[in-house]
Amino acid sequence: MLVDLVNYIKVVSRMKEKTHELLDLLQEAAWFFGNRAFDGYCCEGLSFMEYQALVEIRRTENSSIQDVGKAIKFTKSGATRVIDRLERKGYARRQRSSADGRVCCVAITSRGKSVTSKITENYAAYLDDVLKDLDVRSLEMIADALRFLIAAARPPKVASAKSLPSTRRRSFS
Repeated sequence: MLVDLVNYIKVVSRMKEKTHELLDLLQEAAWFFGNRAFDGYCCEGLSFMEYQALVEIRRTENSSIQDVGKAIKFTKSGATRVIDRLERKGYARRQRSSADGRVCCVAITSRGKSVTSKITENYAAYLDDVLKDLDVRSLEMIADALRFLIAAARPPKVASAKSLPSTRRRSFS
């Protein structure tokens, strides 16, 4: 019993060490691969969060503001402020949903598509230069580790009432 406890304490201690090492590595990666060179701005006058929202809008086409907020981990009001700024800059526009006219959606403009392509190409060129000496297997290992880390950090999806199977609905008349 005492041996088990000692082994457990050793494992927990090693895990804490690794957690601190991972934190240091993530902070260093954020420094080298983040938007530090842009004084908090990604490029083209966009904050990194505006860029992330714009990429999400481009990816999903006709997203609701709430959906964009969920994707970038913002409240609906926070997402609304981001969308307001993107709209003022001419990168996005609000429009009514074709499926449900009560829902306000966000669409990317041609200027928004152009700027996201330009930013993506600039970051890809930087990454190509940084990683040029690595072999394909090393790149695959990095990608796998990042996917695993991101999956671990994402909160679990909670099923909404709409996504649950409708076996029997109660009527409250």
